[in-house]
Amino acid sequence: MPFDSDFDRKTAITASEAVAVIFPKDSPWKTPMQVFESKIAPGTSDNVDTMFTRLGNYLEPFIGAACTQEYGWNLVEATKTKRHPIYDFIAATPDFLDANGKFGVEVKAIFKTTQEWGDETENIWSADELPVPVRYAVQCVINMAVHNVWRWELVALIDGKLHRYGVPRNLDYESHCIKALKEFWNDHVLANVPPPVVKNDENWLKKKFPNSSGVMITDEKNELKDLIGQYLQQRKQLEMLEADVGAIRSQLILMIRDADGISGDWGKVTYKSTKETEKTDWDLVALELSMKLGNKEFYDETVKRFTKKQPGSRRFLFTGAKK
Repeated sequence: MPFDSDFDRKTAITASEAVAVIFPKDSPWKTPMQVFESKIAPGTSDNVDTMFTRLGNYLEPFIGAACTQEYGWNLVEATKTKRHPIYDFIAATPDFLDANGKFGVEVKAIFKTTQEWGDETENIWSADELPVPVRYAVQCVINMAVHNVWRWELVALIDGKLHRYGVPRNLDYESHCIKALKEFWNDHVLANVPPPVVKNDENWLKKKFPNSSGVMITDEKNELKDLIGQYLQQRKQLEMLEADVGAIRSQLILMIRDADGISGDWGKVTYKSTKETEKTDWDLVALELSMKLGNKEFYDETVKRFTKKQPGSRRFLFTGAKK
């Protein structure tokens, strides 16, 4: 997706961000809190920069050219971000647009999540189960709403082959998405009220608050009692589920015994040995060489010179009150 450097992305929720607001559990890139921060905090970037996103951006022109050759489309690259004609806080920068303005195209280079994709179809809404990831369906829906067209094409390069998925305009789905984005913009961004955090915020929170100050906060009014109760109840349920899963895993391992695994019509379960590895203890190597040279002090000085303090990490621990 090309980025429009002239567009202030803090002033709108983009099509790629929308899934984080509407369906947070289906968003691998951002959370509602991260979208909120990118709109209200100065100096924050809303770009997702990973090796996979960089490769995807690099391959987009080639996939677009392949679409022209494979499907006979006359496509132009979309270089400008456009706002929704009514809700100007919703915006989109599609990958390609039909030269006649009849439809748009979103292209994806898929490296890891091939299992999320189903059979090709002219209408993703007609399938019993959505054949494309929710995040990309939402992206197409928002693009159609912004550009006011009735068809979008989602083309994915999977295992060296193009897979085409037609996305007709679905006004009910679109209405649901816009309603959620409108509520988020008004209730959180404009009101400057952070949305609730979700599990995927843990890594973001660790980066935002990397160190503790040594000060202990006191809940003088006992306001956190209910929240702590919820945490303990959910943790207990998780422990019970993990115990059940562990018991089932042990049953399967017992059936596998010393084989590599078991396969069937349902798929396969493997329990393979990893390859042997070699590890050199360079600290002992250096000590041995220093002792042979008769200079233990040289070893101590060298170790001291190359020893650096590493910052500690933060751990979340619960300790119940003493009774």
